[in-house]
Amino acid sequence: MKIFLIIISLFLYLNGLTQLPIGVVNSKVLTNTKFNWKLIDSKINKSTKKEFLTRLFYLEKTNYCENYEKIKYGSNSEIFSEQHWNNIHILDLDNDNDLDIIYDGRACPGFEAGQVDIYLNNNGKIEPVLEERGTIIAFNLKSKKIIIHSYPCCALRLNYIHSFSIDLTNGIKFNLDSLDLFVGRGDDMGSQILPTRLIKTTKIILNKDSTELRWSPNHEDFDMLNTCVNKNIISIYPNQSIGYIIGVSRDSNWFFVKMKNNIKTKNTCITNIDKRTINDKPFNTYGWIEKKQTTYNTIYNK
Repeated sequence: MKIFLIIISLFLYLNGLTQLPIGVVNSKVLTNTKFNWKLIDSKINKSTKKEFLTRLFYLEKTNYCENYEKIKYGSNSEIFSEQHWNNIHILDLDNDNDLDIIYDGRACPGFEAGQVDIYLNNNGKIEPVLEERGTIIAFNLKSKKIIIHSYPCCALRLNYIHSFSIDLTNGIKFNLDSLDLFVGRGDDMGSQILPTRLIKTTKIILNKDSTELRWSPNHEDFDMLNTCVNKNIISIYPNQSIGYIIGVSRDSNWFFVKMKNNIKTKNTCITNIDKRTINDKPFNTYGWIEKKQTTYNTIYNK
């Protein structure tokens, strides 16, 4: 699934995990933004990778294309290896000198959503330690960070950016540091979704009720998403909500912001499926607020 480059660049820049440039980007320019595994993959020879692909295939809990591409448990390992060769990455995650497995790809060619599965090699036994829908967009073992973009499928429009820290204190754990949401899918949204101009980050606190966060810098008169109750409104934020101004619209009449959901909001674009994914986790939402309808106090500029 194609995604908007500037959102990913922006997010990774703020988290210090990439040197992707931030600047003026046409919002219609789309890209399949994924982490580049070449450096990690180049350290593993083909026979070792084939061995781990086979071991993954014979795991009882593995379900990559079973009953879809006629790859059955206990047979057709050659087909499995050929199909998922580029989805498997072998490296030592927990510094125990045993090689572990990261699966990053679509479980089946016909599937719309991607899948990230991480398996730990515990004294020769392969065990799953993380399962997330989406694709890895940043990974840094030295700083112990991994970021996964769970992009929308099945006519949905909400994207999730999961940022995990890797804890090696006792075995391995993936702790969710932040969860960011934004609305967008392909080029069928009908409006500018992303800013073409970024500005110095300003942390703010809203000082009035009912500030509307929209997925585009305008007032839509129809619901492109088929899920929003009030046109293109994602959420309505109350007084004392905290956010960050990070961009402006072409006409300079709208701020592009990241809003913290520190206070209960009126969510109008989040479906029941989305709510199950969020599952009461603290999260931030990207979107647009109109300048003339927004009053706030500035906490800092940086």
